[in-house]
Amino acid sequence: MRQRGLTLIELLLALVVSTIVIMAAGNAYVTGVGYGAKMNAGRDAAARQTIFETRLSELFSHAYIDVDAANTATYFLSGDAVMGSPAAGSNSSTDEGSLVFTVLGRRLPSTLVSSTDEDFETINEKFGPRAGVTEIQIGTTPVGTDPSGQPGLYLREQTPSDSDASQGGEESKLSADIETISFEYFDGTDWQTTWDTNSMGTRRLPSSVRVTYKFRDETEEHIAVFSVPASDVTPDNPVVQEAAT
Repeated sequence: MRQRGLTLIELLLALVVSTIVIMAAGNAYVTGVGYGAKMNAGRDAAARQTIFETRLSELFSHAYIDVDAANTATYFLSGDAVMGSPAAGSNSSTDEGSLVFTVLGRRLPSTLVSSTDEDFETINEKFGPRAGVTEIQIGTTPVGTDPSGQPGLYLREQTPSDSDASQGGEESKLSADIETISFEYFDGTDWQTTWDTNSMGTRRLPSSVRVTYKFRDETEEHIAVFSVPASDVTPDNPVVQEAAT
C-alpha cells in the first residue's frame, strides 16, 4: 500500500491557518499589554485623586471658628475676603480659587517624631506650638516664592493662627498636578461662591464645601463634596445674611 503525501493545496492551507493563528496570538498579546497599561494608568489616576481628596477631607473635617467676633484669629474666608481680613497688607496674595480657614485638633506631622536633623527650637519655629488653632490657606497662587517655578496647588500652615489671614507660617505644595480649583459653600439653602465670617453678624461655618478641580494632564474636571462637622448649618437652620455689627 503506497503512503500518501501532502498536496500543495494542503500545504498552502496549513500555512494560511498557521499565519492566522500567529497573527491572532500577536494581536491578543498586544491587546493584553495595552489593556494592562491602561489599567495601570487608570489605577494611578484613581490613586492620585483619592490621595488628594483625602488630604482635603482631613483639613475640612477639622475646620473651626470661635463664634465670638472679638476673636479675630479664627475665620473661614474665601477669595477676596482674605484681602479684607484684619491686618492684611497690600502685598498679600490671593485668587478666586483661594481659601483660608482655621482648624483645630489636627494630628501632628510625623516629622515631629521622626526628625533627628532639627532641634526643638527649629521644629517649634517651623510647626509652631504643639497645640492650638492652625491657620490653613489653599490656593493656586503662592504667598511666597516657589523655588521650583512650577505651578500647582499650595498649602500654607501657621500655628498659632493670627488676625492676618493673608500670610505667615510655612508654605508647601499640596499638589503639583492641579491646574485649576474652585470652592463653593453650602449655606443650608444654596451653594455660595464666597464665604466671609468676618462680615457675618453670627459667625458660622458652611455645612459643606464643594470643590471643583482639574489635573493638568486631564481634560475633565472632578467634583467632590466635603462635610464640615463643626458646622451647625442645616436646611432647617440656614445662614441668614446679616451684616456684622
